Amino acid sequence: MFKGDKQAYVDKMALSHAELRRIKCRVLFVHGMLDVHIPFKTALLPLADRIPQADVIRLANCAHGPFLDQPERFMSIAKSYFG
Repeated sequence: MFKGDKQAYVDKMALSHAELRRIKCRVLFVHGMLDVHIPFKTALLPLADRIPQADVIRLANCAHGPFLDQPERFMSIAKSYFG
């Protein structure tokens, strides 16, 4: 998808721990437990811990794309969160 050093793209998009702590709006992560690209325990939880207003919803039997794997459940969560 990207040419060259893929880590360079990630590094340019990544926020520092201090920047993450300054986020003041509510944040909702809807995450699949079977996600191998962004593991729930080792990637998502440490990220969410750095955002003061973050909520996390973990979906069982779901991988990297909750909106694809469980579209009805995802839409229900989104509608509930956004009103």
